[in-house]
Amino acid sequence: MVSRNHLSGIPTKINYEEVMIKIHFSIQGKGGCGKTTDAAFMAQYLVNQDRYPLCLDADPVNRSFAAYKSLDVHEINVLDGNKIHPKSWDAMLNLLLQASEDAVVDVGATSFIAILDYMSRMDMIRYLHDHGRQVYMHIPVTGSEGMIHTVNGMVQIINQFQDQNTRFAIWLNPFLGPIERNGQQFEQFEEFLKLKSKIEAIIKIPAFPPDLHGEDLKSILTQNMTFTEALTLDTRSVQDPGSGEDEEEKYSVHGLSLATLQRLTQMQREIFVAIRESQVFD
Repeated sequence: MVSRNHLSGIPTKINYEEVMIKIHFSIQGKGGCGKTTDAAFMAQYLVNQDRYPLCLDADPVNRSFAAYKSLDVHEINVLDGNKIHPKSWDAMLNLLLQASEDAVVDVGATSFIAILDYMSRMDMIRYLHDHGRQVYMHIPVTGSEGMIHTVNGMVQIINQFQDQNTRFAIWLNPFLGPIERNGQQFEQFEEFLKLKSKIEAIIKIPAFPPDLHGEDLKSILTQNMTFTEALTLDTRSVQDPGSGEDEEEKYSVHGLSLATLQRLTQMQREIFVAIRESQVFD
C-alpha cells in the first residue's frame, strides 16, 4: 500500500498482512489507576498465547512498564517539556509501523494531555489505520476516590477519538475499591450508557480477597514481576528421612509458599479468562 507521507521519517510504503495488526494503548489521565498493570496483563496474555508483542513505555516519568524486564519493553520519551517531540514520536511511530506482531503501549499520566492533543491534531489514529494498524484504547476505571477522575477520563478519550477508527476497551480495576455509585454498578452509570455503543469491550479484573490474594498480587506487581516469573520452579535434592536416599523436590525460585503459588495460579487464570472473553485480542 502506498500512501502520502505527511510525517517526517515514516516510510511511504508499508507491507502488512490482511489481518490488521493491533496497537493497544493503555491510557488514562489519572496516575495510579492501573494503566501499567493493565499493559503488563495484556503483554503477558499475548506471550501466554505464543504471541510476542512489541512493548513500549511512553511514560517519561515513571518507567514502571519498562521495569518488566522479561517483557522486553522499549523506553520511548516522546515529550520535550510539556510538548510532543516530533522526532521522538516519529521514532515510536516507525516501530509501530514496522512491528510484525501486536503492540502494547503504556501512556503515562504526565504525557496524557500532550499525547491526546498531538494524536488528535495529526489525525494519527486514522493514519495508523490506513497503514494496517487497528488502534485500541484501553481505559482503566477504578473505584473509591479515583472513580470520578477515571470515569471523566474515559468520557474525554472516547469523545475525542470516537470518529477516528478507534476501538475502546474499558478495564474495571477494583484494586482501590468497588466501582459503584449510589448503589449502581458501572454498567448503570449515566456516562457509560451514553457511550455504550462506542465501547467494544469491558474487561473486569476480578475482585480478589484483599488479605491473601490481594497481597500476593500486590507483591508481584510492586516487583514488576510477571506471573510466569513468580510461578517459576526449580528442583533440588533432599534426603528422604525414611529411606535416607536423595529425592528431587520442586521449590519456588522466589521463596514463595505453595499456598501463594496456588493463589497466583488462580489469579493468572481468572485474569486471562477475563481478557480472552473480551475478544479484543482474537
